[in-house]
Amino acid sequence: EKQGFVKRGAWENGGSIRVPFSKHEEQAEWDWYARDSDHGETRMESAMMEDVDKTENGEVYFETEPGTRGTEPTLSSAVESSGNEEEEEPEVPWILTSFLIIAGTVSLGVLAMASNVSVLGYVPGTLLIVGLGVMATYTGVLIWEVYMDHQDEEIEGYGQAAAIIFGPRWGVVVQLEQSVLLFFFIAATALTAGEAIYSLAQEKVCLAIMALVGALGGWLLSFPVYLKGVSLLSALSFFCIIVAIVMNIAGVSQLNTGPVDDVAFPGSGTTLRRAFGATVNIIFAYAGHLVFFEFIHIMQRPQDFGKALYVAQAFAIAAYAVVGPVLYSYLGSDAQSPALLNLASSSAYAIVGWAFLLPNVIIGGGIDANVLNHQVVKVFRWFKWFRRHVRMGSKRADEEESKHIPAVTWTFRFYWMALLLVLWMLAYVVGSSIPSFNDLLGIISALFSTQFTYGLPTLFWLVSNYKLGQLRAKWFKTILNTIILVGSIFTLVMGTYVSVRNIIDDFQTPFSCTP
Repeated sequence: EKQGFVKRGAWENGGSIRVPFSKHEEQAEWDWYARDSDHGETRMESAMMEDVDKTENGEVYFETEPGTRGTEPTLSSAVESSGNEEEEEPEVPWILTSFLIIAGTVSLGVLAMASNVSVLGYVPGTLLIVGLGVMATYTGVLIWEVYMDHQDEEIEGYGQAAAIIFGPRWGVVVQLEQSVLLFFFIAATALTAGEAIYSLAQEKVCLAIMALVGALGGWLLSFPVYLKGVSLLSALSFFCIIVAIVMNIAGVSQLNTGPVDDVAFPGSGTTLRRAFGATVNIIFAYAGHLVFFEFIHIMQRPQDFGKALYVAQAFAIAAYAVVGPVLYSYLGSDAQSPALLNLASSSAYAIVGWAFLLPNVIIGGGIDANVLNHQVVKVFRWFKWFRRHVRMGSKRADEEESKHIPAVTWTFRFYWMALLLVLWMLAYVVGSSIPSFNDLLGIISALFSTQFTYGLPTLFWLVSNYKLGQLRAKWFKTILNTIILVGSIFTLVMGTYVSVRNIIDDFQTPFSCTP
């Protein structure tokens, strides 16, 4: 590209060139066909061999304007004979990215917010929901700034960002932490989906088997290799959570429970452990930052991520700050998590609510599974047996990098789905076999989730500006980011303590048929 040449199979408008040729016929006329992807026009032109600038090992170069984007070859003979051509990765517009963020952030947590408000009271609960949401929006902007400041590296995930800023070893550590957290989120998705199906079946089926059904449903919805396919599903997820919220509020408004013991501030009986546990639950409700780098990387215009972030966070904050207190006003201290459990399972409101909450939960897990499976593929590509069966050399990277990236062919899709199946089944087994899995998830989330949402973004900013010697010049942001970082570390310690105590107090039978 820098020399003004494009490898065979490239076209400046993103289409493809198909060139049947024989490199031995130097004076032959070459016919080539270009599809203009912007206008849908098909043009045919001819080029003599002397117009071809270079031939080497059967590779053909045409002279073009400097800066033209090159892609991998798609020779007509190879394409037509194999039928296994690679698909180009579709890029995601900012509006679909906002749906991705909402699907990965606003799910079951919005219906669990009433139980948190019941512990904290209206005033502290609402202030924490809004304050932590605004803070999460700010740290999301910090993640965006890291990506834009290192556009040449095209950051694909948290691990790569950590490797750039902290060094390769820390990059591996952060990558492992992200993978562990994603895996446990997938396991939680299978269990939550099983609980939804269990409730829809009027509690007449085995919960463990329904969790397996939920895992299989998540596996099927994880089929899209690219996040754009998942982003289209996330638009459906947005609609589903809206319906589930409306059904839950409508259902509890019909309950005749007598006077409600709702309070503005926590009572004297509220322990520090319970109050901090509710606070940590609110923090976890903004845990979508875990995959923000992946979202930015697949956008059509990464510079538009701010629009997607502001829209998604505005919806999340509004949903949490409205739905939580409203449900609490009807349920008082009896509010359960999620509040759908306050409704009789045979209630029409509960049936419709669970029916629409189910796809929302599974799609959220599908996003996590998509990101984690891409990380698994990055590991597998270094094994010879994988490279023997999956064609390496992707259109989505330059010539040198593409040697290490599998092309997305139908053969690759088979391995993609097989790896996903193993991933979902392992997550189901882990989630169902570990006693008090939700409490264990609380420990994992306390250790990692808070850091991905609040700690690491601020640490990225502090280390980057320290290297540039700008901490004193940007004193206000230095103080602000330091406060957020210290708060995230404090939450890590206290959240872990609360979760460990919960494990001690609670115990569940593995593979239980009842909640």
